[in-house]
This record gives sequence, structure tokens and C-alpha cells, in this order.
Amino acid sequence: MSRRKWTITTHITGTERGVDIVVYDTVAIMRRESTRFAKHIGEREPAFHDSMGGCHGFERIHAYDDGTETPDPLSAIIRLSAGNLTSLIVSHEVAHAAQHIYRIDHLGYESKELAVDHFHVGNEDFAHLYGELFSAVWETLYSAGLTDVTA
Repeated sequence: MSRRKWTITTHITGTERGVDIVVYDTVAIMRRESTRFAKHIGEREPAFHDSMGGCHGFERIHAYDDGTETPDPLSAIIRLSAGNLTSLIVSHEVAHAAQHIYRIDHLGYESKELAVDHFHVGNEDFAHLYGELFSAVWETLYSAGLTDVTA
């Protein structure tokens, strides 16, 4: 399987969060890998059979023998395919990553509330987070020569 991978980070919420960007050669490979990962993390019925991109949000904690724990900054994986790198598709998947990061950093990972319940026109925290993530993802793709339009 041919893929390219980068990791970007954000500190907008006050906590370091990483997002992997993975670009596969074909949409079929991207869909297969999205489904495989979704099943791995326990999603019952992953629906990637017709998607043009995918995003998985999660939080990992490293537990040590002395009882201490530290969060892993990696918080989301955005999966894309080389033939579908439009601003609409990339923006859509970045929105999922930003919503996940916003939820875990503002509401807590165990919260049953959805980040969208806290959105309003003046939600600058989310707007800055989304803007930074989209710009970083798009500039990464541009620098790799996968799109010809800069953010």
C-alpha cells in the first residue's frame, strides 16, 4: 500500500494535540484503511463505503508502572486520497478533527455532551482551532506538491 503521512500539532486549546494526515494513492485504499481502523477502535458499523475522506478522533493515555499517566498528544487521524484533495473534502475532515479536539479539551473525553452543543456564532475558541488546523493541513499538502493552491 502506498501512502504518505505527516503529523501536525496545535496548541490553540492550551493542550498540545497532534493530528496525523495520511494520503493514500486511491480512494479504495483510504476507505479500506478507514474501515479497518474504525473496527479496531470499536466502532460497530463504520460507514466509509462511499466516503471521499475520513477522520478518527481518539484520546490515548500512557500509563506507567509507578501509577502516573500522561496523555498522548496524537488525537486524530485524517485520511485522504490523492485524487480527492479538494478544499471541500479536506475542510470537511478537518472539521471532524477540530470538533473532537474541542470536545476533549473543553468538555472532557468522558463527557457525553457533543461539542456542537456549545457552538454559537461567537465561539472564537473553535474558530481559531479549526482555522489553524485547516491551514496546517492545507499547507502540508501544498508543500508536498499534492495541491497547487496555497491556503
